[in-house]
Amino acid sequence: MGGGSNGNAMSGSSSLARHWGPERSVPITRDPTQSLGISIVGGKVDMTNGSGAPITGIFIKNVLGNSPAGKTNQLRTGDRILEVDGENLRNASHERAVEVIRKAGNPVKFLVQSLIGDTTSNNGPSGGGVASRYLANANNNNSSNSNNNNNFNAGGARKGPEVIQAGGKAPVKRSTTIDDDDGDLDQDMSGRTVSAAGIEIDRASAANTKVNSDEDTPDDFGYTPRKIQKRWGRVVTGELIKVDLDRPVTELGGMVTSLGISLAGHKDRSMMAAYICGINPNGLAAKEGRLNVGDELIEISGNVLHGRCHLNASAVIKGVEGKRVAIIVARRPSGVKELAVKPLSRFPAPLKEPTLKEKYSKYKNLRLVTVKKGPAGLGIMIIEGKQADIGSGIFVSDIQANSCADLAGIIVGDVILEVNNDPLLGANYEKAASVLKLAEGMLSIVVCNPKDGALEAAAARKAGGLDPKAKPEPKKKEPPADPANCEVKPGKETVLEINKDKLGLGLSIVGGSDTLLGAILIHEVYPDGAAAKDKRLKPGDQILDVNGESFRSVTHTRALTVLRQTPAKVKMTVFRDESCTKEDDIMLDLIDVELMKKSGRGLGLSIVGRRNGPGVYISDVVKGGAAEADGRLMQGDQILNVNGSDLRTASQEQAAALLKTAMGKIDLKIGRLKAGAKK
Repeated sequence: MGGGSNGNAMSGSSSLARHWGPERSVPITRDPTQSLGISIVGGKVDMTNGSGAPITGIFIKNVLGNSPAGKTNQLRTGDRILEVDGENLRNASHERAVEVIRKAGNPVKFLVQSLIGDTTSNNGPSGGGVASRYLANANNNNSSNSNNNNNFNAGGARKGPEVIQAGGKAPVKRSTTIDDDDGDLDQDMSGRTVSAAGIEIDRASAANTKVNSDEDTPDDFGYTPRKIQKRWGRVVTGELIKVDLDRPVTELGGMVTSLGISLAGHKDRSMMAAYICGINPNGLAAKEGRLNVGDELIEISGNVLHGRCHLNASAVIKGVEGKRVAIIVARRPSGVKELAVKPLSRFPAPLKEPTLKEKYSKYKNLRLVTVKKGPAGLGIMIIEGKQADIGSGIFVSDIQANSCADLAGIIVGDVILEVNNDPLLGANYEKAASVLKLAEGMLSIVVCNPKDGALEAAAARKAGGLDPKAKPEPKKKEPPADPANCEVKPGKETVLEINKDKLGLGLSIVGGSDTLLGAILIHEVYPDGAAAKDKRLKPGDQILDVNGESFRSVTHTRALTVLRQTPAKVKMTVFRDESCTKEDDIMLDLIDVELMKKSGRGLGLSIVGRRNGPGVYISDVVKGGAAEADGRLMQGDQILNVNGSDLRTASQEQAAALLKTAMGKIDLKIGRLKAGAKK
């Protein structure tokens, strides 16, 4: 009995092996100007004629003809990828295979084999291989065979076996089970994008996942249950749960930022993950009630936490803005056992402390300001001082226009009473500076202002008016210039009217209130656009207003939207810095940046050449890269020099090759358009 079973297994294994051709090595040389040119899919080939267990693995779904992969003429649809650069992918997930291929060297060395169509012939693969027909069948929504009742589900998705005639013998039933949500290797998962509701999210987020059809309406982040399942169903184990938490508003108009959860890592230090190890019974998560200790954090509000350590995840969570927070977790019975620490069971008992209004009842213009600290800091200058009504304290002595603190409502003369519950009333400069420097993410800052009318005066100045208590000075009125033909005068605001005349406006912009630049500047004037035909605008000009909408504190995304939706006649207010009189380095702030490029990893930069003229610019700073960690580079910066090589007249291809081959310490000289003085 035992011998018979063993013989059948050996026969099945041998029969299955005969369907596959020999393993072969295929090197592919990368081209920095184009993608590798293959799409892959994870799945299994299941021989249902008793030939043994199904073959699982990574299969080639498509090969682009003129791509680096296509030019080898050695890869075809249906080929099984066994190894990449020596790393075994026979049992790898689709996501793991994509990661290995993207990180592979140059050339990329593939070990593949083809499924032979004619099992009685020694002539090799026929008709592109049986697997190519399997893949075609699995990717065809209408491929189910109405004459055959044997359906093979792929995660509850596509169905349909295929009958293949093999070597003139009787039909052999063969089926393929391919994951419904296969993806292209060329899909860019790095960097950030914007949801339909205008919220910035990771490209790798489930919110950015594409689905063929969806019965559910996406939330503001872009999430639906099907998107979440498609993105993470094959990556993590356990039940995927999405929880929405609404942050309450405090009595001073601020917002509660703490979610009431504590984080820990995986007990295996080689596993990068963030788990909930404690839930404060008085916090937001406990009141909502659906999060559990042991849940693994996967995403929060469009930010991917999967694969991050708990400290990194904590920093991301602290930086999440907005009243509503969406959390995706993976729940499995083993979650609590995977924690690096014992679950927290004790939290500080809530004290019945006085409210902020009661605590600081004697102070004028009391406010709670919620502000997200950016990479350039808060944008304020502080001094230690005294005031009769307050005593010793920390005063805001200056504030950078359009900085995160300025946009949040902090003004010069404010006294900082506390930061994230850390009291600063009576503190010295050293303590205050330390608290502000160490605070990260979303900050809750309690301020007051002892000056009567300070808030009204600040609001009037922001609106372009005067201090209500200041005496107006008589000014000589000049007749308004004709916006249709007036010149742009350096150092003064100028109102222009541009007739698009069936053309596009033809402007490229950089900056915004959400960037280090702070203002919206013209980056390039395209020669085929209405602005070039008008001949008055040039790179470096700051846009202050477009058709009545203020650009003085607008985000980059909002500015793009407004400019793209302009009517036939565009009226805009611009400001030209007096120092920006010609298109050379006088217009640029020069910045020296030193980055360290690690082996096998890029700098985390995307670059683009100008449409009109020479020059290479940063089009995106990739999240998690060396450039983002440094914090000084931004979209729109011109790369002038790399390790002594001048790139002022270089093409995009030349710059890309230089940046890809540079290793170790990399010295960059960056040119950034100067922002005008008008805010």
